[in-house]
Amino acid sequence: MKRIYLTLVVLAMLMAHTLKAQVIAGWNLKAYTTGNNSIPGNLNATSQDPNIQTPVLSRGSGLTSSDVNFAYFSNVTSTSTTGNLAADAVNNGDFYLVALNATTGTMNVTKINYQLYRSANGPNTFRWAYSIDGGAFVNVGPSDVTYTGTDNLGLMQTTIDVSAVTALQNVPSTSTVTFRLLGWGATTGTRRFGLGRNSSASDNALVLSFEGSLSTTLPVELTSFTAKPQANAVQLNWQTSSEQRNSHFEILRSADGATFNVIGTKAGNGTTQNRQYYSFEDKQPLNGTSYYALKQFDEDGMSKLYDAIAIKLNLVPSIFMVTPSATGISIQVGAVLNEKANVSIVDISGNKIMERQLLLNKGTNQLEIDNVALVKGKLYMVNLKSASINQTAKIIR
Repeated sequence: MKRIYLTLVVLAMLMAHTLKAQVIAGWNLKAYTTGNNSIPGNLNATSQDPNIQTPVLSRGSGLTSSDVNFAYFSNVTSTSTTGNLAADAVNNGDFYLVALNATTGTMNVTKINYQLYRSANGPNTFRWAYSIDGGAFVNVGPSDVTYTGTDNLGLMQTTIDVSAVTALQNVPSTSTVTFRLLGWGATTGTRRFGLGRNSSASDNALVLSFEGSLSTTLPVELTSFTAKPQANAVQLNWQTSSEQRNSHFEILRSADGATFNVIGTKAGNGTTQNRQYYSFEDKQPLNGTSYYALKQFDEDGMSKLYDAIAIKLNLVPSIFMVTPSATGISIQVGAVLNEKANVSIVDISGNKIMERQLLLNKGTNQLEIDNVALVKGKLYMVNLKSASINQTAKIIR
């Protein structure tokens, strides 16, 4: 029985460790005392996830620093003028701000833990809100928080769970989340409030922390990308092992490996942990060596260009016949795509008799080139050249 009990205890401990939330940004104030170590206007986090930019705690314009050991404390410099105390607090700048931004990948914010500290005449009602990239602030939490105590170390408040707030999940590294702690309800006299306090210089507790997770995995994990020649076409296939907020792919093609043009798009599969298969057929490929690349776009507009692959084609038209006509020559040629072509005629000595530009349509083309003075019984070389064709035929007038 003891062995079974021990196994269950160990299993429970492992489960608890697995489910424990991660602090992505936190502040401990044990190092700050009045005098030389007083807290600066902006305070960097003392604990943070390595994949997040340095989080900064700062004051609104209506707060001024008030030195108190082991606390981030402020004087409230204004009072309500309209009776709408919360709105006045916003306008007066009676708040604290925290900016969070992932360095790469995405960020999830799930909980806010905070310890309020106030003077007897300080604000007694508080509200948390968030903003994405400087947009309007949105309130979080079930209701405004009322705290009228003047505890020596302040009081840790009920954790605010924001795991169900969609805007705070999978936040890309291109976006910044700003949290605001608003305080109002101060009366006359010395009106102060803030975050803290730590009990001593050896107290390691966090008086403010944000829990969540950072994902540094690629939005799309591309596992293969291939190009195979088909009958007058190129078949492109690629696979992904997982996708996160994948909007779409652009398919690009280049004749020289340097300048690429978009030849098509393919919708992505959003967010999935399952393997996905994609294909695209280039029905008008280039003759010779071509380069293909994929450009993947996230739902937030960010993109990633993957390495190009090369394929060599020898697209020979199925038909190329040249015959003299009464006033020039007739050409029958099969084209694999719609394109422009140059036709030239030279004699056996290399003298150019004629050169013209023609438009070929995909399929069989019957071309009549008139007003060409050819000498009867003389040998000529007729060349037709385009991006996908380079054919030469001999004729005798």
